Amino acid sequence: MLAGSGVYSGPVVLYDGPVNISAGTAVFTAAGSNVQYCVEYESLYGVLTAVCLKEGLSCTVSDQDWNPRLHSQVVEEVGGFSECNGTAWNCTVNGVPVLLSSAEDGVITHHVSDGDRVVFFYGPEGCGPDDADAVIRVVPHIEEGSESATDNRTLALSGVSAYSITPDIYREALLCHGRSYTDADGLLWSGVPVWFFIGCVDGRESPHHPMLSSSLASAGYNVTFTGRDGAVCTMNSTVLVRSNDYLIAYMKDGVSLENGPAGPFVLVGPGMGERTFGGVVSLALSGYDRPPAAPAVTIRRYAADGQTVLNETTVDTAYMEANLPVLGNETVPYRIQGPTFDKNDLWNPAEDKNPAKVEDTVLGTAIRDLCDLVGGMNPGDRVLLSASDGYTTELQYENIYAPLPEQGEAALSWWSAREGYAPDYSDGPRLFFLAPDHVFGNENMQNCLAEESWVYYWTGGVQYPSAAGTSVRGVDHLSILPAGTG
Repeated sequence: MLAGSGVYSGPVVLYDGPVNISAGTAVFTAAGSNVQYCVEYESLYGVLTAVCLKEGLSCTVSDQDWNPRLHSQVVEEVGGFSECNGTAWNCTVNGVPVLLSSAEDGVITHHVSDGDRVVFFYGPEGCGPDDADAVIRVVPHIEEGSESATDNRTLALSGVSAYSITPDIYREALLCHGRSYTDADGLLWSGVPVWFFIGCVDGRESPHHPMLSSSLASAGYNVTFTGRDGAVCTMNSTVLVRSNDYLIAYMKDGVSLENGPAGPFVLVGPGMGERTFGGVVSLALSGYDRPPAAPAVTIRRYAADGQTVLNETTVDTAYMEANLPVLGNETVPYRIQGPTFDKNDLWNPAEDKNPAKVEDTVLGTAIRDLCDLVGGMNPGDRVLLSASDGYTTELQYENIYAPLPEQGEAALSWWSAREGYAPDYSDGPRLFFLAPDHVFGNENMQNCLAEESWVYYWTGGVQYPSAAGTSVRGVDHLSILPAGTG
């Protein structure tokens, strides 16, 4: 902190010493979402809350939404030091940075060992513990305690493919997509939306990154839930597409449902009204044998309030090919670079490290031509590309109407040499930047896109730029937003 003379006098030390934590788990309710997580005491969350309890410090860990279907856990405030304007809580364990907001290895999931040197520090981006505004230095001591019972429940899925949801996969899904629901009796349920499980077996995506096939689900098929007593509940997919109102819940009011009379899982949520369906052990798709229609994209142009729709239209990919100029290349693939996994060469101007994270030979339609169908964009406008699973990418006016030469035209692809036309082309419509050298690299992302649109891959405490993360697939909405709208 700055002393009266304006000279930096070092961080405010909120705590410096050991702390005792026990083995086992506790239930943590995330601020904002009210989702309840079962968290190990031997985690960074366990260490941080133990220090705060010991010292009487406030502590808030919340779920931060990255898009309508994706969130992660962030340390929002400790001891009055709150995340704001680029200033945030950071962490190192034994000198190695840990990204607290990572779902795979962050505040909830990073395991600590007895004697680890854990440092939480608060400050602007790029600072370290020694030049931070506030710091907590702690060495955890793990006490013997009763081990928590192992979660053994699984959920059998079947559809275009078959899959079994294990406790680890359910936990990962909960951390990224979990939702809560408070029923009419005031009971708090926590779980994962049904769309996640459908997306695992509807033929569109891997189980770890499911992507609901919007066109297939909108056409209508049956989703049947079976209880452990043989009872069934069947719903139509049209009510489940894009909906967080139906949950496969694992916990009620902080108590696991695994061994309860309604366990192992319960179908619940605002879409169910006052009904619940307990004992869920499997989910099956049926009646989806009709040929899916060509994927459609809805384009909307909004007024200055960001709410009023000035103009909109919906066109499918067959219309795009027949009525708008076709871009791309039928023989030479386009590439989009992924993370370099070299912390000394994050942006990799040479484009020689993981340059083909996304690689496909594609044809498609310029996004500018689609925007022009509803009146186009003005300087300062943004266009939000939304996918059927809720993933989004935001581009500026310049990316659409005046791209830098190294970017090339921004286009939605609807044909690939590998799979043919969408919907057989399972990723389409997909965002591609048709760069002149056929490679849109991480440095191109840095040079061409607004900083808020840069995408990173977090692992091992390093935040790697990944241009491939901008390549949203399954696009079904383009939203043109005027300057100044949120």
